[in-house]
Amino acid sequence: MALSVRLADEARSEHLAAHPSAGPLLVAGSVGPYGAYLADGSEYRGDYIRSAGEFEEFHAPRIAALVDAGVDVLAMETLPSFAEAEALAALSREHGVETWFSFSLRDGGHISDGTPLAAVANLLDGHTHVAAVGINCVPLDLVTPALEELRLHTHKPLVAYPNSGETYDPRTKTWSQDCSSAGGPANLAAGAGEWRTLGARIVGGCCRTTPGISRRWPGQTGPRTPVTATPCREHGRLPKC
Repeated sequence: MALSVRLADEARSEHLAAHPSAGPLLVAGSVGPYGAYLADGSEYRGDYIRSAGEFEEFHAPRIAALVDAGVDVLAMETLPSFAEAEALAALSREHGVETWFSFSLRDGGHISDGTPLAAVANLLDGHTHVAAVGINCVPLDLVTPALEELRLHTHKPLVAYPNSGETYDPRTKTWSQDCSSAGGPANLAAGAGEWRTLGARIVGGCCRTTPGISRRWPGQTGPRTPVTATPCREHGRLPKC
């Protein structure tokens, strides 16, 4: 983990040397869900049951390693479980590092374990170190309804980085064209402007998103804060509304 942070920091320094006006660029340390460790697709279901102590035992070493390595922010991402989010909110608060939380979804109003997004927003609104809340690793058609729901229940900046438009099958571990997103934008670029209008201040792509896809984003989506793979001591805060 320390190596990944150092490489991201070096890449940022090289980019800023070539493009001085590109900043601020932040290095975010990714903290994924316990379900990803199980490697059975449960990060999209949230149907695993663990105590707060068990979640803390699993996540604490990774969070400490990322903070010690110097990340600007922590990214608690692809979270499917409300109980896990509760444990991570308490655990991340101990480190005094700004954090965003993003969730996988069952539908446009609920995270993967069935918890309403309203309850998620209410939980995280009580934590001052949580700088933003949103969704990631979801189909394109769920982004707008999820952001609309979150916006009703929080004043924090929102986060949106869905998948590219393909669907992952955890049983076969393969990707296929996403036919369920017929009601959503055709691609990430087509949706980015609307998501920013709904309050998303960190906008990007998750699975199957390539640099080529990102380069096709329209310039009219407004100023963006690029998000790297994993400290910019000078710009150590997430964007506010």
